[in-house]
Amino acid sequence: MSTTTHLQAADDRRHALRPPIGRESLAFIVPLPDEELGLIAYTYVDHEDNAGTLIMVWGPDGLIVNERSPSEPATGLDFDDWRIGGLEVAHIDPLQRFTLRYDSDAVAFDLTAVARHRAYAYGEHRDGCPTWLADDRFEQHLDLEGTLRVGDREISLDGRPLFRDHSWGTRDWRGPQHWKWIHLSAGESSVHLMEVVHLGRRDIPGFVHRDGVTSGITSFTVDELEFGPDFVHTFMAATIVDEDGRETKVTSRPVVSTLFPAHEALRMNDSTVLCEIAGESGHGHVELLWDTPYAEYHASKG
Repeated sequence: MSTTTHLQAADDRRHALRPPIGRESLAFIVPLPDEELGLIAYTYVDHEDNAGTLIMVWGPDGLIVNERSPSEPATGLDFDDWRIGGLEVAHIDPLQRFTLRYDSDAVAFDLTAVARHRAYAYGEHRDGCPTWLADDRFEQHLDLEGTLRVGDREISLDGRPLFRDHSWGTRDWRGPQHWKWIHLSAGESSVHLMEVVHLGRRDIPGFVHRDGVTSGITSFTVDELEFGPDFVHTFMAATIVDEDGRETKVTSRPVVSTLFPAHEALRMNDSTVLCEIAGESGHGHVELLWDTPYAEYHASKG
């Protein structure tokens, strides 16, 4: 049973990074399938102290907001009071609570997020954190208070889930052959998994949080996986087993999808999904990464 973590409060702050591809990033995901919207707020800093921000909102007709800030120095800044590219992040209670703010003509949000469960670090998984991906990273589900404005449309986010990841160390975008980055929330239950294939090795760091217990994943089996246009998945069903021996059935069905612009050689399909965890309905986010020629080949087959 995973009841403790090797994370410290300092891990919600910045870390030392090494050249040539050292990078630290924060990603915040808000799934809104009932509104046919998805939101990503992403910010990073590299080993040379250059930082930037990307804000994306998408709907049925594709991207609604795609605001990328120019790189700027992050000297003296830390994640307790991070202000880069218009995004303000304040980890005011490390690993437990933070605020998130952004305001432009196209999109604005003012959010407070409170942890639903303890943060889960990939380093505590039985196989550790893949070294090409990060020195370490953690993922966490939180409950929101606040509002989102998209154009003239204002949406209350009170009680909705937010998914976050905090990663630091090496980031070799071209390293993986494939991954599934999955966040699902239903009632009081949460599931996170990153199935990743790199140089023929398969890793499955992640957790199941059910009945107040957070437990690392030991087995992940895809039972069904269907695709539509542009190689975006249209349905996925899987079976997960955790360290406590619990079997959890999950499903995801995308509502709206977009491409995350990580690297021109990669196709990263990000989807706001309706999901089920052990038969209970909820909301989630699923990202599938493929090599671009591979995805284009299969998409061309219809």
